Amino acid sequence: MKVKWINRKYDKVFINESLAEKLNMPLLNYITIHFGSWKRTVQVIYDKYVPEDTIEIAENIREEVCIPTELPYDAFFTNGNFYIGPVIAISIKKTKRRLTKKVLRNELIRLKNYQDIRGLVFLCSVEGIDDKEKRIEGYYFIPGEGGGKGTFKEGLFPYPNAFFNRSGLRKGVYNELFSTIGDKIFNSYYFNKLELWNWVKDNQELKRYFPDTVEAKSQADLVKMIEKHNTIYLKPASGSLGQGISKISKDKNFFVIQSHQNSSPLSLSNKRFEEWLANKFTKRYIAQQGIELLFDSHKVDFRVYFQKNKEMTWEMTGYIARHSKKGKITTNTQNLNNIEEGRKALIRIFNLDSSEAGAVEEKIKQICTDVCSFLDNRGGHYADVAFDMIIDQDLKIWILEINKRYLAKTLKSFSDRTLLRKVKTIPIEYAKAISGFYN
Repeated sequence: MKVKWINRKYDKVFINESLAEKLNMPLLNYITIHFGSWKRTVQVIYDKYVPEDTIEIAENIREEVCIPTELPYDAFFTNGNFYIGPVIAISIKKTKRRLTKKVLRNELIRLKNYQDIRGLVFLCSVEGIDDKEKRIEGYYFIPGEGGGKGTFKEGLFPYPNAFFNRSGLRKGVYNELFSTIGDKIFNSYYFNKLELWNWVKDNQELKRYFPDTVEAKSQADLVKMIEKHNTIYLKPASGSLGQGISKISKDKNFFVIQSHQNSSPLSLSNKRFEEWLANKFTKRYIAQQGIELLFDSHKVDFRVYFQKNKEMTWEMTGYIARHSKKGKITTNTQNLNNIEEGRKALIRIFNLDSSEAGAVEEKIKQICTDVCSFLDNRGGHYADVAFDMIIDQDLKIWILEINKRYLAKTLKSFSDRTLLRKVKTIPIEYAKAISGFYN
């Protein structure tokens, strides 16, 4: 459906009776138009000269709401309410100045399936959210002609039907958004590693898939964990990209430490270990049971992409194996040697046949589904996460971390971009679904 502004006064809209019939809309004199969170009750004029796929809106209404007319829209009608949309916001940065042309250009891949989404999809920053006027500054997507890439154009929009949180929201902003659009903000809360452990540790069914973890407040905490597990990983409770991670073990009277940026470990006496730790405990850390999978001297872990689809159910979009550079303890971008399609890695690393690899894959799906359902029941709203996990030599699955704002750029190294495209576009399909615009 198209929207057109016309030079008329008063709160009126003009439609063809054929459009009303298509939407199962009775020929009412007044309806309430909705666009995102904005709404206005208007008089309806039925005009046979209005194109059947168009709603014409009086120009005076344009002063209070931005509805770009170059975009195609979906519409539905129910109980006197005429909904135009969807309106989808994606928050990708904290500040407006960081919404550069390059940043916007990198997000174009999310709109590869725009022909199935339609409506207003815009990128924004947290700073661009005006919680007093209930408007958001951002850049909306304009599809290219003939299947071209498309562009972004600046605008000021009402609160959306669905909000994809990829930048973190201050509590006050989140509460204001929630009070207006309800539970349509997904990836709503960015829990850290310690919070996740504290949630699952009392769930005996799920706890067994996570390495033993404690909050590391002192050297005694670390020594106790080392005595229990021989090797541990010290990690910032909040952090990403492998920053601040160290592997620690004990060799007689020395502590053996390897940080994520170094290939060679350090051997420290008890006193020097105390000095090394003094700089660590200025922020919160966890000590985690050491679980490793080595293949040809490369550390290997698996990243599993789990997302809600347009049916609003969790599914495994895909998974990959990540191989570190030799001697490195993490597989983050700077320490990454190569990635591999998940099932191929299972077959090659564990010497499995296709059927056996498929069975492991099904177990991964079930565990991740159970954990995601658990997260939903914790009160958050999640729809796009990436599990980092290790599969040990006994084929036991260990979840190391659940990422809510992950980067997928490593997938660009695959010549086949199918997984990258799916990972990027499925959350937008989900956003349309929770907006109510899928039949």
